[in-house]
Amino acid sequence: MKIILSSRELESYGQTTIKLAGEASEKFSRFLKTLNIKDGNYWPYKDMIFDVAEGLIRQYGGAASLNAAEFFEKQTGISNALASEWIDLDSLDRTIRYAIAANRYDALGADPLPEVNKNISRQTKNHAHQTMIDNARKNKVKFARVPAGAKTCAFCMMLASRGFVYVSKQTAGEMMQFHNDCDCQIIAGVEDVEGYDPESLQDQYLESRKRVEEADKADKDANTTKDILAQMRKDYNVK
Repeated sequence: MKIILSSRELESYGQTTIKLAGEASEKFSRFLKTLNIKDGNYWPYKDMIFDVAEGLIRQYGGAASLNAAEFFEKQTGISNALASEWIDLDSLDRTIRYAIAANRYDALGADPLPEVNKNISRQTKNHAHQTMIDNARKNKVKFARVPAGAKTCAFCMMLASRGFVYVSKQTAGEMMQFHNDCDCQIIAGVEDVEGYDPESLQDQYLESRKRVEEADKADKDANTTKDILAQMRKDYNVK
């Protein structure tokens, strides 16, 4: 029997992940306020900020991983699913350094280090995504990047157009590229998702690629992914 994930189940799963990411970001904002920085200089607190941010990612990302593992087990009947603990500490460190430096020259707002909030949110959600990919690899089942939210950007449309695929070094690397505020979900262990139409997305991708090829026949460097994504943004009024 074909295993189909309902749109309601997808939304419920995705909202749990998004809620955890939002809570982690909100808690970080509250922590910054307790520092009571008046001159915008957060540099003396850099190490403390890093430790708090890492702790929040591990706490809320860990919860997202466990939820993803339980979701995978429920859909597949496979027990002992892996819960990812991976965190990109280098990315977090770079983001904190950049945000602190930029804050010295920008007007203070409600969130004085917004890029750090975004990193925390993204990495929290990535725990769930990585959990899905790890379990798809371990159990040799297919996975897909499924669009969610009001609008899907061109990059996510391209990846979602590939449908359900087996895990490889290439697919895992590509599918784990997420921009800030992305609500797409990695889904594994099912064969279809209600409302998810990769064939239609692929048709849109191919149509934009065709336009790029026709416009740049004389250009040997044309038809790059960057060119196609730019064309998709024009064609479908997306980011």
